[in-house]
Amino acid sequence: MKNLMINENLSWPVRSLNGQLWITLLLGGGATWYTVLFWKAQLGLNALLFSGFLLLVVWLLYPEMRSARRIWLAMAGVLLSAIAVVWQHSLLAQLTHVVSIFLLLGFAQARELRFLGFALMLAISSLLTIPLTWWRRWERQYEAAFRSLSTWTYLAILPLCLLGLFFTIYYFANAEFAGLVDLMLSWLPKISPWKSLALFLQGLLLISVLIWSSVWTPEMLEQEQVYSLQKVHKRPGLKIFIPTLALKRHYYSGVLSFGLLNALLLVVNITDIKGVWLNQYQHSAAELSEFVHQGTYLLIAALALAMGVIAFFFRGNLHFLQKNQSLKTLAYTWIVQNTILALSVAWRNYHYIAEYGLAYKRLGVLWFLVLVILGLYSLYVMIQERRSLYYLWVVNAWFLYASLLLTSMVNWDVLITRYNLHQARHDTIDCSFLLREVSDKNLPLLLNEHVLLQRRSDLDPRLVDRKLQAKIKRFEQRQAKLDWRGWNWADVKTARVL
Repeated sequence: MKNLMINENLSWPVRSLNGQLWITLLLGGGATWYTVLFWKAQLGLNALLFSGFLLLVVWLLYPEMRSARRIWLAMAGVLLSAIAVVWQHSLLAQLTHVVSIFLLLGFAQARELRFLGFALMLAISSLLTIPLTWWRRWERQYEAAFRSLSTWTYLAILPLCLLGLFFTIYYFANAEFAGLVDLMLSWLPKISPWKSLALFLQGLLLISVLIWSSVWTPEMLEQEQVYSLQKVHKRPGLKIFIPTLALKRHYYSGVLSFGLLNALLLVVNITDIKGVWLNQYQHSAAELSEFVHQGTYLLIAALALAMGVIAFFFRGNLHFLQKNQSLKTLAYTWIVQNTILALSVAWRNYHYIAEYGLAYKRLGVLWFLVLVILGLYSLYVMIQERRSLYYLWVVNAWFLYASLLLTSMVNWDVLITRYNLHQARHDTIDCSFLLREVSDKNLPLLLNEHVLLQRRSDLDPRLVDRKLQAKIKRFEQRQAKLDWRGWNWADVKTARVL
C-alpha cells in the first residue's frame, strides 16, 4: 500500500477552503466552540449546538456533496441522535450520537463508501493521522524552522522516553518518591489548563478531518471498490479455476447439509410450538425462568450460525450453477424455519417479561431478534437476486444503525417502570432494579405511583421510601452541577415534578 503515512500532494488535502486565514479561523473558532460547549459539562443541549455547527461546516465545505444520498443520511443521523440526546438523554442516545459523528466524518472523507464499517474505520484513522497532515503542511511552509526543530525532536525522543519509563518504575516501586510526587501535584491548581487544552485539541482534530482529506482515503476507496454488492460470475482462470466437478460436489454437500439441518430444525420447531406456543401456561414461574435463561442464548447463537451456514454455501459460483433450484429451495426453507425459531425465542422472552416484567437485557434480546429476522430477509434477497456477501455486510450494518437511531428515541426507563408496575403478572416486582439501576427519568412515575410501588414491591415499605429518597437526592446533586450546556428535556420534566 502506498502513501500510508504522509500524503506528498499538499494542494490536494484542502477541500473547498481557500486561504490560510479562513482555515485558521475555522479551526480556531470550531475548537474554541467545542471547548466552551463541553468543558466540564454533560451531554445535552451542547451536543445539538455542536452538531449544528458540524452540519453547517459540511454544507459549506462540500457543495458537490449536497446531492449525495449517504451524506444526507449521515447528516440526518447526526441531527436525529443529537435531538435524542436532548429529548431522552439516555446512554443509548449518547452512544448513538458518537457513532453518528464518526459516520459523518467518514462519509465526508469519502462519500462513495457503502459499508458503515469502512466509514467508521476511515473516521478513526483520519483522527489518528491528521496530526501528520498538520506537520507536513507546516513543515513545507516553515521548512527552515522545522528542519532545526525536527533535529532537536529526534534527539530528544530517546532521552524523554527513558525518563518517562524510569519515572513510572520509581513511582510505583518507591512509596516515599510517590508521596513526594503526589505532594508536588497537589500544589497545582485544581482547574488545570491542560485539561482544557486537551479538549481544545479534540475539537481541532474533529474540524481538521472535515477540512483535510486523510492519507487513508484513497486506500480505503480503492479497497472498497474491490467488493461488489452484486455477485460476479468468476470465469475460469489459472488461479481461480474451479472445476465443474468440484462445484457440483459443493452443491451436493450443500443439499445434504441443508436437508439434514432442515429435518433437525423441523423437530426443534415442532417441540417448541408444542411446548412453548401451545402449553406455555403449564410452566411454573421458576421453570419458565430456567427455560428462558438456559435456552435463549444458545438459540440466539444457533440463529447466528444458521446465517453463517447460508453465507458459506452460497459463496463463489454456486449462484450460477445450472439446476441449483433444489439447493435454493432448501435454503429458503432453512430461512423460514430459522424465522420460526426466532419467533419462538421471542415468545419465550415475552412470557418471561409478562411474568417478571421488563429489563434491559430482555429488551436487548427482542432487539437482537428483530435484527436476526432482518438479517434472514437479507439472506433471502442475497440468494434470490444473486447478491454478494459484501451486500450482507452493507445492508445489515445500515439495519443496525437505523435500529440504534429508532431505539434511542424511546424513553425505555419510563416504559420499563410503567410496565412493571401495571402489567407484570408476578405478585411482587424487583423494586431495587427500578430504584437503583433504572435512571432517574422514572422518578416522576415512581412518585405518582408511590402507593402502587409500595404495594407491589418485594421490599419493606420503609426501605422503599429510603431508596426513593436516596434516588431523589442523587438527582438533585447531579442537577446542582449542571448549567445550560447540559440542558435536556428529560431532566426538566423530572425537576418539575420534584
